[in-house]
Amino acid sequence: MRLAAGVPAATALGTAMNASLRQVMAQFPTGVTVIASRDPAGVPRGHVVGTFLRVSDEPELVGFLAMHSSRTWQTTKPTLTRFCVNIVSDHQEALCRALTSGGAPGLHGIPHSESHNGSPAIHGAIAHIDCTVEQILPIGDHDFVVGRVTHAQQVSAAHPLVFFRGSFGRFASASRTARDHDFRARLAEVDLLRPEMDALAAATGCEVTINALDGDETVVVASAVQAGPNALRVRVGQRLPFAAPFGSLEAAFGSDALRHRWLDADITTGNTREQNAAVLDAVRARGYVISYGHDAHAQIVTAAQQLAKRDPVRRAEHLLELRDFDDAYNPVGSAEGRLGADAIELRSIAVPVYGLDGGLAYGLTLWGPARPVTRAERSAFVAAVLRCAGACSAMLGG
Repeated sequence: MRLAAGVPAATALGTAMNASLRQVMAQFPTGVTVIASRDPAGVPRGHVVGTFLRVSDEPELVGFLAMHSSRTWQTTKPTLTRFCVNIVSDHQEALCRALTSGGAPGLHGIPHSESHNGSPAIHGAIAHIDCTVEQILPIGDHDFVVGRVTHAQQVSAAHPLVFFRGSFGRFASASRTARDHDFRARLAEVDLLRPEMDALAAATGCEVTINALDGDETVVVASAVQAGPNALRVRVGQRLPFAAPFGSLEAAFGSDALRHRWLDADITTGNTREQNAAVLDAVRARGYVISYGHDAHAQIVTAAQQLAKRDPVRRAEHLLELRDFDDAYNPVGSAEGRLGADAIELRSIAVPVYGLDGGLAYGLTLWGPARPVTRAERSAFVAAVLRCAGACSAMLGG
């Protein structure tokens, strides 16, 4: 080995070994957790950790590693006596990126409630594990924090967020059904549509997404946003249940079997089955799905994600929130007329994209601007999305 002048051999070898080890360890996927606690003033804090593990069954101990150089850990360590391990789901990548962005370690703007020991339990997490600090052991350039488990609860059947080869990802089991493998294979097609998505986003100044049906959920698989400091947030990875009112695009333009599966799904609206069938007929005749009200839609998405936790205690509450949304999501007839002539909060427009076999392949969605729009502007947005969907269908041979 030829060394640079003035570089000790031991240092050079150590640096090479460090780089090699990092590369090797990147091949080993780890789960992602958020260690949440409160400071002495009660302010919630969150620390993203990819080194959480079970330490002992008797007594019940878990642990995680925190880097000495982490500013979040430096702030948290001196007063840490108890914490909640939040095992985050694969739709919470943006949350983890926000917590690792180098800003304050607080959970401001991140929905959470109190866990059994009073620590922050982040909404949407797969599970919460309450712990008291057993000991903190300095090991190399890390601290190994051992926690004694006081309460553990799974709250969701969602998939976990994982960290692999330097980036966040989603778990996919080799034992999944052929349908899942077909779904993953189809996603390669999405790259063909990106030029059209980018052009629509640039022309309208809005975010544009591609949605696909994955089992009993619809998932955002690609996004195009306008460039610049005012770019809209990216929704890739977001999931919603394939049940009314969500998934009406796939149900309206998909097969008869898909339509009946949607109509027979767990009802999450105030509509009857017959009313939901009428909605699908109206969507098919209209040619697109439309929704209004930014705040209302954001609240309904949160309620749907909470409903997915299958918490029987809060189920009725979340269902009620969803049922209040019927007039704002894909309204038909008089419901749409009540929205007024101008100053409409256009939330989204979704249009079908067809594949080579002539069947529905994806949903193309344009997310309306933050400002109110006139009905004339809404019509222009609809026309633009329809043109883009037609171009995307043509690219796929549909």
